[in-house]
Amino acid sequence: QILSKMKKSLQFGKINPKELYNRLFSSRDYFVGLVEKVYAAQATVKTNRLPINVLTKIFNYTSASLARSIIPCEDVDAYLYFKERLLGSISQSQIKYMIVDEAQDYSMMQYKIFAGLFRNANITILGDLNQCIMPFSSYNSFDTVLNILSDGREKVRSESMYLAKTYRSTVEINKFAKGIIADSPLYNQIERHGDEVGIIKLDNNKKISTLLANAIKLKKQYNSVAIITKSQKEANEFKTYISSNKKTSYAKVVSQKDKVFDSSRVMIVPAYLSKGLEFDAVLISDASAEYYDQSETKLLYVAVTRALHKLDVYYTSELCSMLKNAKMTIDN
Repeated sequence: QILSKMKKSLQFGKINPKELYNRLFSSRDYFVGLVEKVYAAQATVKTNRLPINVLTKIFNYTSASLARSIIPCEDVDAYLYFKERLLGSISQSQIKYMIVDEAQDYSMMQYKIFAGLFRNANITILGDLNQCIMPFSSYNSFDTVLNILSDGREKVRSESMYLAKTYRSTVEINKFAKGIIADSPLYNQIERHGDEVGIIKLDNNKKISTLLANAIKLKKQYNSVAIITKSQKEANEFKTYISSNKKTSYAKVVSQKDKVFDSSRVMIVPAYLSKGLEFDAVLISDASAEYYDQSETKLLYVAVTRALHKLDVYYTSELCSMLKNAKMTIDN
């Protein structure tokens, strides 16, 4: 409806999508009013509506970025869809097959863009809903995605297959991981046993030095060892310590720029960069309650499931609630 009104209000001539997108954020009241119209049109219940103070923060952040000619990463999908709806898209009709990996991390807006661009393509989507770490891409099932990709396609046929057996981690690690995501679709596994999951309390003042020392010890037994942090900021704290203590030959901090992993050293990896990777032994750097809250359950699940044979979980104060549940699972 908003796009239709904009089109009608424009005189014939060159349309500048960026200029029009900026207009959406020309004033807070205008932006909030547009959002409320969308809520009303979709009959969104009040509990699912963002409150005014949150909408104001979104407006302030986005308008400030646009004023510097920067489109925030959170707005890129919306802007591309906005542009496509105004100017039309160039259909990639020559593309006959498309594969979307890590499908759970793509937003509904991105799938709408895919559906418009690749109208003639057969599409395979591969993903694990338990590993969805993007805040605006949470699905209860992939049915929503299939409906979007089917929209406007005549005689489209879809088929879903659920792969219910895993071979990656030991029985002990998988049982622990299942305790984190108790209400989600789960899986079976091959019978491969190993050590029990270690849950270890640390002195916060000695956290980095102790974790590195323990990881280096494990390196004598396992080929690949990783310390998985929650964030890049936490990983960089290890980098500062390593540099100041001249331990660069023992460990390497991984960032988004790294393309090659060196298994000869202990890898220190933020959880969001660990997706798709696996290590013989994993140390979770800090699973305290102040580090991980309930909204980050799946990020923590991704971190613990990187371990193939050995998993040690460290914390400094109180263990987060998700891992308390997981601990109860293995204790029972």
